[in-house]
Amino acid sequence: MDLSLDTRVALVTGAGSGIGRDFAAFLARGGAAVACMGRRPQAIAETVSALQAEGFEAFAVVGDVGSDDDVQSAVAKISDWKGRLDIVVNNAGVYPPGTITKMAESEWQRTIDTNLSGAYRCIRHSAPVMAQHGYGRIINITSPSSLRGAVGQAAYAASKAALNSLTQSAAAELGRKGITVNAILMGVVATEAFVGSYPEGTAELLAKSLPVARTAIAEDAEGLLRLLASQAGSYMTGCVIPVDGGMSNVMPLI
Repeated sequence: MDLSLDTRVALVTGAGSGIGRDFAAFLARGGAAVACMGRRPQAIAETVSALQAEGFEAFAVVGDVGSDDDVQSAVAKISDWKGRLDIVVNNAGVYPPGTITKMAESEWQRTIDTNLSGAYRCIRHSAPVMAQHGYGRIINITSPSSLRGAVGQAAYAASKAALNSLTQSAAAELGRKGITVNAILMGVVATEAFVGSYPEGTAELLAKSLPVARTAIAEDAEGLLRLLASQAGSYMTGCVIPVDGGMSNVMPLI
């Protein structure tokens, strides 16, 4: 089984913190040169510095997936850096809680624009570069919220449900160009951003209802990420795969 990412060039969005930073490290440890994209220059610089300190090839790209110009520029910079782009992990996302009747429309639009349209922009601009070399791996990070309704999650859930569908349509369109498109449906990770967005103890309360009785950590998805990014995953496309401790498929346990 060939899980090596040697010679591959990857882009991870939202790589300045949380699981995005971890995913960038997982790909680098697999042998990929990794471009790290995010809106905060200092956070992206810290991610790149940490990777370079371990001896990995890493490149900082400051930009917002909410801007088509930023995404187009990022892909161009990566092409100039390495001459190719093989792997894109669409991880950048926002999840502001808010009920339908109380959430400002601007927050709704921001959530859709980042979580869904941001991935669309990255696919749109990276796929032609991938097709030039006949190899592409697009991995979208989605959520159990895409499958189940929850109070205060309408915008986030809608954006991720649409991302699941975009994954499948992109897989259908791009497969004959050597590009696979899959999604990792990631469970609750108690990142700083998540903890700061919800009442204290929310992550722990969710964890208690799961068969595995704990929140996720980025390492839970490392093997799947490597599989989907590598030659070993070449016959997998259009898949939405849960790594969520049973949240998507098992009734909450009491």
